[in-house]
Formats: sequence, structure tokens, C-alpha cells
Amino acid sequence: MASSVPHWFLVKRNWPGIKARFPHYAGLGGEVWPFNPDGTTDKQLRDLHSRMEHSRTIVDFGLDSGFVCTDATIAEEYFAAMKAYYGEAWLVQASLQGGASSQTAGFDIGFATGGYSVIETELMTEGMEGPSLNEWGLIETLPEALAYLDARKDNERLEQLDEIIIISIDIIHEDHSA
Repeated sequence: MASSVPHWFLVKRNWPGIKARFPHYAGLGGEVWPFNPDGTTDKQLRDLHSRMEHSRTIVDFGLDSGFVCTDATIAEEYFAAMKAYYGEAWLVQASLQGGASSQTAGFDIGFATGGYSVIETELMTEGMEGPSLNEWGLIETLPEALAYLDARKDNERLEQLDEIIIISIDIIHEDHSA
């Protein structure tokens, strides 16, 4: 049975093309949790990834459910390892649109588990028209995010993915100096 959580964590790094054009992008896109057994040869990093996977909680996001990391300690360790290994890492706290805190950096629209962002794909990469983005490459307000999500439903050029939702993003740690 899927549970409800107030927030979860994503540890990510941005794709090189996005990083070059939008170095402060803190959204859902990019490579999340990269130390998997198939892509990493370092045993300690694979073990860290395995610990993260075993600690995840399944959450029902409405039309979709997914495993998310709710363990702040593991997320912090993963962030530190990514920062050391790749020289770039972001640790963000994500929550559903209604769970936005006063620390919210902004809103993204995409997969709650990370790895896909409408902002990254449509607004940054394809340069489509949409809401203005703040310094973190996020939509500033919830009404603007709701309006864009609604408006994109009428655009026949765009893939209509039932799994995308509005996510509030809080930046816990960032290091994009690499």
C-alpha cells in the first residue's frame, strides 16, 4: 500500500548542456541517484546507492506512484559522495504543491521521482514560451505553475504524460562549481 509523505529528497546533477546554459537549475531534471550497480564500478558508491534504494518509501502521487527517498541522512551522504565524485551535486527537498514551505525555491513540473522536468525539456532545451523562471530555473509561484500545466494540455506538439505533476522544490545543498 502506498503511503503519504510530507516531503522527499532528490540528489542530482544537471546534464552538461543545461549546466552550461542554466548553471543554477535546481529542478527535477538531470541525472538523479547515479551510483547504481550498472553505472558505477566503485563498491562503496554502489553500496550507498543500495542503501538508498532499500530505504525508499512508495508514495501514491495520484495517477502514478513511485519510490522516493525520505531518509535525510542517506540523502546527505549521497550528496557528499556525488560532490566528491562528480564535482557537482544538488540535494533538494521535494513536496507536493500543497506542501510548499516558506523555504520553497520554486516549482517544477515533472516526475515526482526526478529525472524528467517540463521546465528543463520544454522551456530550457526547446526554448518554448512559458512562465518566466527564477534564479534557480524554477517557476516562481504556484498559480504560474498551474497555469502552465493547464495551458500545455492544449498544445498538440507536446507529449501528454499523465505522470507529471507540480512539485515544490527546496534547495538543501548545492555545489555546481565543477
